[in-house]
Amino acid sequence: MANEVVQDTSDKKQGVPMLLRVARNTGASPEESSMDAGCLSEDNVSKVEGLGREALIPPDRLKRGDPVQRAPRGRIPKGFLLPTACAAS
Repeated sequence: MANEVVQDTSDKKQGVPMLLRVARNTGASPEESSMDAGCLSEDNVSKVEGLGREALIPPDRLKRGDPVQRAPRGRIPKGFLLPTACAAS
């Protein structure tokens, strides 16, 4: 659908431009956008949602033997940061 070769060492800045390029190349705008964990940031999630899409971006993978975090309960705390909440402890 879309690709580009860049010199950046991080994927964080590539997700949204690729979504725009996919829409331009296909003439369609999907409802959901799946990206790898390297694209997870508050900025990317808000930009994807600003395009009217649902952002499907996993947190970093757990390593073998790392404890699995329990799902949070209750109200979303003030100052909630998405990458911090999704990161393994």
